[in-house]
Amino acid sequence: DAQNAIERKGGSCPNDYNQSGNYCNPRSGAKPAIHRIGGSCPTGYNQSGDYCVGSSSSAKHAMHRSGGSCPSGYSQSGSYCVKN
Repeated sequence: DAQNAIERKGGSCPNDYNQSGNYCNPRSGAKPAIHRIGGSCPTGYNQSGDYCVGSSSSAKHAMHRSGGSCPSGYSQSGSYCVKN
């Protein structure tokens, strides 16, 4: 699966991502990444600066959790929702 560009939050982009203005664009084979909230990363992701980067290129999709519960098909992992 092709990974999506992510918004750059100050500093540099995660490994395997190229900075493009206010965004980080994934290079071929890049692991999925998400902006880190607080001190922890979702299950299957490792901290890399201001980001959480998947432990493999096949890491399950993660997104920031807003409000109470995660959408159908996702499980809560701290401040994140991770695809089942």
